Amino acid sequence: MAGPIPALEAAFAGAPEPAQGDMLYIFGESGSPGMVKKIESLLETERHPEVAEMASEALERLDE
Repeated sequence: MAGPIPALEAAFAGAPEPAQGDMLYIFGESGSPGMVKKIESLLETERHPEVAEMASEALERLDE
């Protein structure tokens, strides 16, 4: 059975911005180093300021 992170990754693009923020929080808390490049890539194109802020916070948590 696949874990929750892959399922969230698959649903991320189509989710509303508040849900994307919640997903990014989970990605940051996951501690998965594989998420770093994915979140960095998102930051390059993200236009919604709250989602971009959550992405930055997730990267900080992953870097700890």
